[in-house]
Amino acid sequence: MHSPVGRRLPAYSTALGRAILAEHPADVREALVPDAIDPITTHTVTERDAVLAIIDKAADLGYAAESDESCIGVRCFGVALPFARPAIDGLSVAVPMSRLDGAREDFIIETLLSVKARLSMEFAHSVR
Repeated sequence: MHSPVGRRLPAYSTALGRAILAEHPADVREALVPDAIDPITTHTVTERDAVLAIIDKAADLGYAAESDESCIGVRCFGVALPFARPAIDGLSVAVPMSRLDGAREDFIIETLLSVKARLSMEFAHSVR
């Protein structure tokens, strides 16, 4: 996996971006996903309705995931962080798919959601 410093990818095509977009109201999400989506890899979801459905699912789950869409051979997981509403910060984990099994995937997701929950509690207490 190679990701140069400063590389920018469209939010609607990455796990982290989708997790952050999922924190926005549905009408805002729709405005942020273009009609024409250029693929980053051959696995990038390019159908707008499918991308919006993925983002809707991330809103329900509290995290987003993608495989091979922004980097071949890598599965990514992302959560939005609670420091602003809608979210502008997030946390993600990228894992080579060759090292990923169901148990490790579950552990990563549980850990990300746990960190998100802890930060939400800490942030809520610090704002008072």
